Amino acid sequence: MAAKNKIADKINGLLFDVHNKLGNRLQEKYYQKAVALGFKKQGILFMEQAVVNLSYEDEIIGRY
Repeated sequence: MAAKNKIADKINGLLFDVHNKLGNRLQEKYYQKAVALGFKKQGILFMEQAVVNLSYEDEIIGRY
């Protein structure tokens, strides 16, 4: 469990850092790029723009 908390703390810290440095008035794509860069620099494995199924009442209604 400690490893999960450690990675969660790293991610939360990175997200706050990006927000503090960029503010809150940019388009989402710039925050995404900054977070991706931070993940890469910290060695955090991630997938950008992962496709997920959307469901309603246990039925898939689309993809996002």
